[in-house]
Amino acid sequence: MISIRNLTLCAIFLAACMLSGCKGDLSTPKGAAKTFATAMENGDVEAAKRATTGGDPAVIESMVKLTGNMKKLRDAAVSKFGDEGKTAFGAGHGESMDLSKSVDDADVKEDGDTATLTPKGEARPLKMKKVSGDWKVDASELTGAMGNMGSAMFDNMSKAAAETADDIKAGKYKTAQEAQQAFGSKMAGSSLGKLQAPDQPK
Repeated sequence: MISIRNLTLCAIFLAACMLSGCKGDLSTPKGAAKTFATAMENGDVEAAKRATTGGDPAVIESMVKLTGNMKKLRDAAVSKFGDEGKTAFGAGHGESMDLSKSVDDADVKEDGDTATLTPKGEARPLKMKKVSGDWKVDASELTGAMGNMGSAMFDNMSKAAAETADDIKAGKYKTAQEAQQAFGSKMAGSSLGKLQAPDQPK
């Protein structure tokens, strides 16, 4: 059975690998990618949408909110528990979840009105398009693949992450492991509620 932590890391990995995105620089592929990445980190849906083209806006919104809340959760855990918080809620092996930093050293290849941007250590490049003079992240492949699952999973994880971050800041958990378990329970409970919710009378 896939653990809650692995499921969480998988979702974040997909978001980071397929959508890497300074609020407003769309003049170059790297500038647009960093604009989107920063929007992801900050949970800024409108900025993220301005830096993308194609794809399902609802899925983009869900993923941006999830990434922003997961970063808040990790930051709260690291502030409270130190290195233990990194391994509990990090992107993997305790490394940073600052997506914008991965754009700085990325390899960029332009070809007319299209481009690819490949962060170091990533095999799959991020596709970019030039639209009306602005470079944007091509989100069509991502939302096409993830749209089949719907945005419910991302919304559940996002809500659980935000609630757990608030609980950590309030001193509710003594250890990072306890916070991690609570996060898993919140996410599972939210998903179960959606599945078992009775039909509402019309």
